[in-house]
Amino acid sequence: MFVPMAFTPVCADEISDLAQLVSEARDRPEWGSAPETPEVLVVSTDSSAALRAWLVELGADALLTGCSDFWPHGSAARAYGAFDEAAGTATRRSFLVRADGSYRVAASARPGEARVRSEHAAALHLLAEGL
Repeated sequence: MFVPMAFTPVCADEISDLAQLVSEARDRPEWGSAPETPEVLVVSTDSSAALRAWLVELGADALLTGCSDFWPHGSAARAYGAFDEAAGTATRRSFLVRADGSYRVAASARPGEARVRSEHAAALHLLAEGL
């Protein structure tokens, strides 16, 4: 899940929703029977320290893994076509990534708008089933 910036209202709401969905998914039997334990990554162009502090503040650090795309700035987001050159931040795009490296878009939204919660719920279901 790419997010534009930590400590912003829309991103915080999305992370809180996603953490709740991950918590609920982990309680379902299919999550534990997945071929590999699914991992949910939150990627932003913030520094790793800022991203970690934000996830801790939101109580999501035990459920989500923060990945800093700070330097080289936005290289991961660019690789997935999820970088806004004008803003210098990631766009709101979420991907399902398979073990072989292939991926597909699971959710996206325009700047200032949150992704649809049901799209993340569906993506987590697919993760639990091993994609």
